[in-house]
Amino acid sequence: MQTWLYIEVALMFGSGILGLGHHYFWIGTPDYWLTIGGFFSALEPIPLVAMVVHAVYDTGSHGFKNGNHPALAWVIAHAFGNFFGAGVWGFMHTLPQINLYTHGTQWSASHGHLAFFGAYATINIAFFYLAIQHWRGNVWMSGGMTHQWRWQWAIGLLNVGVIGMTVALLIAGYEQSFIERAVEGSSWSGYFAAQNHPDFQSAMVWRWLFGVVTLAGLVLLIWDLLTIGKGESRKALAITEDVASS
Repeated sequence: MQTWLYIEVALMFGSGILGLGHHYFWIGTPDYWLTIGGFFSALEPIPLVAMVVHAVYDTGSHGFKNGNHPALAWVIAHAFGNFFGAGVWGFMHTLPQINLYTHGTQWSASHGHLAFFGAYATINIAFFYLAIQHWRGNVWMSGGMTHQWRWQWAIGLLNVGVIGMTVALLIAGYEQSFIERAVEGSSWSGYFAAQNHPDFQSAMVWRWLFGVVTLAGLVLLIWDLLTIGKGESRKALAITEDVASS
């Protein structure tokens, strides 16, 4: 499996670096970036799928003790969030023939929300929990039965909120791409027609509502990060590991 890991990393760097060319489509760069950016951007989901499969395989094949439940949960959220946000949502409109209609619409914002959250926010939050565990003296980090609801509700609300905003923005972006770009030909009248379409306005309302859900999850997350692990000790972690091993 080590060989496959090297292949995954090589694909990640190879497709990711040259795949950045999809940001160069419409900013006055040479036309060859349409080919380079489109081709290598389309390859980006491949290493992401491989990483998810690799992670699931390793989890099932190698038993391991986990003393930090929140960190593990956020790492799992990262694996799938990165795949869907950067991979699937990115692939939807990475080809220049499609991006011509979707670039600069809420479709781009939809991809950006899920990709940033799935690829960066989730893994950073996991590291926050790991850092706090070390700071508290390598204690057991589930929060206990009394407090674990905070990180569980936080991860649930944040994921539901971000996914809800992503879908709402996707619907709004589709209306813009269809009405403003395809039908009206990127005219000012087309821009205002798309902005005033009932489906676009409804989607933006849903984006706001799911943004409130995301904010609630963020408040719970901060609360949990400030309090989790207090009063615990290394002894608590050792006892739990002994019970798990027996």
